[in-house]
Amino acid sequence: MCNTWQEFQTNTADFKNVTPVRGTVPDQIGYTDPRPIDIFFIDATHNNPGDWDIIQHFLPFVKSGGIVAGHDYSPYINIHGVSFPDVNLNVHRLEEIFNQKAKVTTTLWYLVKP
Repeated sequence: MCNTWQEFQTNTADFKNVTPVRGTVPDQIGYTDPRPIDIFFIDATHNNPGDWDIIQHFLPFVKSGGIVAGHDYSPYINIHGVSFPDVNLNVHRLEEIFNQKAKVTTTLWYLVKP
């Protein structure tokens, strides 16, 4: 089994400006860092209300021109035979809020915050 937390830490070790945040939102995180977020990436439970709560919690901290992105967008059943309708719903909600279409590459998606 892959330890994604360890893999993330290894892959970002050379980037001193990466601040990983781990926990449940908003109860355990209490994110108060005054620096604006350049890139927010979500790959969480793939279910609402949890994922949408996470997005809503962090969205005000993402700077204008910052990227909001995530994993497991699957308009159809993906290669593993899985679909995540709440991920799709959240991407579509963000498209409406930002008034733009998400860019999608395989199962990765992103939008630029206006």
